[in-house]
Amino acid sequence: MDFIWDTYSRIHVWTDMPQVYMIASHNAQEEETIEISTRVSSMLLTQKHMIVAREDGLVQWHKLDHPLHNYAQEKQNEDEKKMKVLNDVDQEYVFESQDGAPNYMHYSRGFKKIMIGTSYGLLGYLPVEAEKLDEEEDEEEKEGEKEKKTITTPFVELGRFHTGKITGVKPLGISSQFVTISEDRTLAIWEGTTGSQISRVHQQSTPVSLAVSHDGQVAFVGSEAGVVRVFDVSNRNMPRLLKQFRFWEESIPVSNLRASHNAKYILASSVESDLVYVFSQKAQD
Repeated sequence: MDFIWDTYSRIHVWTDMPQVYMIASHNAQEEETIEISTRVSSMLLTQKHMIVAREDGLVQWHKLDHPLHNYAQEKQNEDEKKMKVLNDVDQEYVFESQDGAPNYMHYSRGFKKIMIGTSYGLLGYLPVEAEKLDEEEDEEEKEGEKEKKTITTPFVELGRFHTGKITGVKPLGISSQFVTISEDRTLAIWEGTTGSQISRVHQQSTPVSLAVSHDGQVAFVGSEAGVVRVFDVSNRNMPRLLKQFRFWEESIPVSNLRASHNAKYILASSVESDLVYVFSQKAQD
């Protein structure tokens, strides 16, 4: 299970079921369910699209309808305003079987390309820029029929950095470097411009979630055994374990980690628990 927030304070959650749920954060009510024909492995939100990666290797761009396009919502208060995911797939991309299915997606900081980790441990990117919202263009599209586009731009392979499924990819600050975690029980740092690995750290249990401070100096790794480990990655060649935490008495996975902008506060949750923990980091740590 994982989730992302949109700009209208809605949480979009995907689980082992072939569905995406939209939940209002102000009252925790489920507002919408989007049916997907197979299980979702990762998801991104841009101004115009909800990009859904499926376990069968298909990536689809679902169109979004924003409140600014829906004049009926103009007089509603802020909590009532929400976007709608349309049953309209703008474009799609099909992964080749030898690459594995996309298991994790993350847009580059400039929103010029989608970084993707696959179920076969392959890391690369799809050079597809996020489209900006254009009201006039969208109105023209609504008036005329628009055919679904199949993206033929090739997936650019940076390398097979892991022997197992990649479960997390995060950029390290404004640098060209990234950190990845995998079911092969490793954390790896690599240089995006050359595709070369800088360092690798073995994990005591399988890492399943990843968060990074905004400046790219600290990485937080959640494991299937219920432990959160904090790494100093300021020296890319030698990541250093700073601390480790256990929140649940049972060994249940830390399914989700989210770091605040300054990384002083970290949110941790699990699909096997109703509890959500928020812990803080002192500046000197």
